[in-house]
Amino acid sequence: MKPYKPMKGLLAAAQNAYKKYPSKLEGGDFAVTVDCDPIPTYAELLRDIGVTGVFLCGTTGDFSVLSCEERLQVQEAWLAAEVRAKFDHVIVHIGSSVWADMIRLGEHASGRGASAVAVTLPSFKHHAPSIGQSSHPIPRQIGLKYTSPNFMDAFEILTQSKLDVGIGCDEKLLAALGMGFKSFIGSTYNVFGNKFCKVIQHMENGDFVQAQELFAKLFDAIKILASDGNYKVTLRRTTNRTLLAKYGSTLGDEYKCQFILENDEQTADQLIDSVKAKYPDLLEF
Repeated sequence: MKPYKPMKGLLAAAQNAYKKYPSKLEGGDFAVTVDCDPIPTYAELLRDIGVTGVFLCGTTGDFSVLSCEERLQVQEAWLAAEVRAKFDHVIVHIGSSVWADMIRLGEHASGRGASAVAVTLPSFKHHAPSIGQSSHPIPRQIGLKYTSPNFMDAFEILTQSKLDVGIGCDEKLLAALGMGFKSFIGSTYNVFGNKFCKVIQHMENGDFVQAQELFAKLFDAIKILASDGNYKVTLRRTTNRTLLAKYGSTLGDEYKCQFILENDEQTADQLIDSVKAKYPDLLEF
């Protein structure tokens, strides 16, 4: 693993594409596994909308329903030279209840050029309040993804430690910028990346009113997208419509082990259309 470079800017929580294959289970017509073919085009989209890095196989990346082999395939695709070169950071979540799998995933990521690994133990910790308040030092910890709403705790970590802190809640980006945070890890950067970059630019230029006005639109758009149905379906379909408009391809419409209701896709499209109608300048299609 190369020497660590502090995070800056937006890191998108990467989604996975999936494909069907014949099932070997009795009574099953097909099963679903990861499809890494769309990743180069997906990476191109993220880079073009201002994303500086990706966070792999976290909650948005369905880590809890993927096998170790599937996660290795995802890591391999994102860490391939032509894809890895597009980003300052590729951080790989390797958390697993199986210790041997976690070691295997970590060795693979570090050997392929990942910036860091995220897990509740070594190297790059995913913050949870009960863990973040632990007094026990973690060997080789270089940073954390901070998802708690407790900004008093976050600011103390930022100013009184040497840890690199990525804020893991998109809706708190504006407040975090005002407190001096420089890096942000989240799912909506998949579709609103360039607009969040403008918020950051406005803040850096001292244009606080413009930053607040644009952020208010983004905040409301996120509320709309998450207001009904299945958010993962809505995020996927928003990303797909962006990919289709810009590159003529998508991540597909397959999901793995998700409780998808019959009308979730219809609901998602209605929510996306609502955002597009209310804020036509926010989305890239």
